[in-house]
Amino acid sequence: MNLSTALRATLLGAATGMRSMTGLAAVALTTPRGARPAWVGRLGGGWGRGVTSLAAAGELVTDKSVDLPSRLERPVFGQRLTMGAVNATALAKREGARPVLPALLAVAGAAAGTYVGVRWRAYARQHGRATAGAVVEDLAAVGLAAVATRRADSKGVGMNPAIKRRESPLRPAGKGKGAWLASLEQGAELLQQATPLKDFDVYVVGFHPAKDDPDMQMEAHHYCRVVNDDLIQCVLFDGNTRDANLIGVEYIVSQRLFETLPEPERGYWHPHNFEILSAQLVAPGLPDAAEKALMKKLLNGYGKTWHTWHTGRHDGEPGHDLPLGEPMLMWSFNRERECDESLKRHRNRAMGIDVDKKYRDRQDLVPLAQPQWGVDDLKNEFIDTEPVPGVVDVSEAGQLAR
Repeated sequence: MNLSTALRATLLGAATGMRSMTGLAAVALTTPRGARPAWVGRLGGGWGRGVTSLAAAGELVTDKSVDLPSRLERPVFGQRLTMGAVNATALAKREGARPVLPALLAVAGAAAGTYVGVRWRAYARQHGRATAGAVVEDLAAVGLAAVATRRADSKGVGMNPAIKRRESPLRPAGKGKGAWLASLEQGAELLQQATPLKDFDVYVVGFHPAKDDPDMQMEAHHYCRVVNDDLIQCVLFDGNTRDANLIGVEYIVSQRLFETLPEPERGYWHPHNFEILSAQLVAPGLPDAAEKALMKKLLNGYGKTWHTWHTGRHDGEPGHDLPLGEPMLMWSFNRERECDESLKRHRNRAMGIDVDKKYRDRQDLVPLAQPQWGVDDLKNEFIDTEPVPGVVDVSEAGQLAR
């Protein structure tokens, strides 16, 4: 949890103290269908939004009655505090934060909102403006709830509905976090900053085989920072959720930088053209034009990739529940039918990727593709493969001797 989440949980609690159902309705209306956990996702469904909106609207009407008990009476007051905690828990879960501290802050906010609301309404009645005072409180509750539940940053679960959730294929070894460690983590999230990680915003998904064991293949989710026009650095995960496992790193260089490397070093860098021209490499959530521009930028480039943890495959092949052995140098596929069709099919279906359309859209990049080093390094490790236009090894092109 960060300071933004803490503040928003407090504001959501204050809104709940004023109108007990307004906060929950605001969470429901701003939560995308299918959000996790499931109960939060159901809030964002049609029934969840409809029921909470009707309840909130009904409360705005009935709240004007003079026959209602005081919100400061024990049962009513307790109900508002409870609703504040529930609303903040839903908000925190939706955004991948731990709910304990947000819930506590929301309870404090609900207590303050309840007390301020009661005092304001009493003041309005004393001045003959009971209805106007109630409406002002309505607007304050709605405004606070709207600010509290607006997803303004990229860490929200619903940052882009076009990006489908991809869970890790494996739960790591180890027990759950104890109370002390969880408290320490929450304190660190409030008081410290993860500054070096903030610019890893470019998200692409592809497949890697191990260079020394090409049958070991896996899906890799890259979160990348553009250092400059010639260098990109990426952290690799086995999914795109908060619980995804860190499995490796990749450094990406342009053709210009690659050509400055000594020849022995080049054997560590895999070529990218097949990944791009075959549409195996995709950038979920980007509009087609932006994705294509990114792929054009990556064309003719190279990647140096080390995996430290094989967590398995999403299509069922098991992995290790801890990082074992030495880091593995990974490579790229460079012909059709080198990558296991089941691996590709599982990702494309789960993430809604139309590879055929992307393949067609990228064919005008073929004339820009240059012969690359490493295209034939795994050529003899696979059978019945098929080359694609634009993907040629430098030795085959006769440009350089390997």
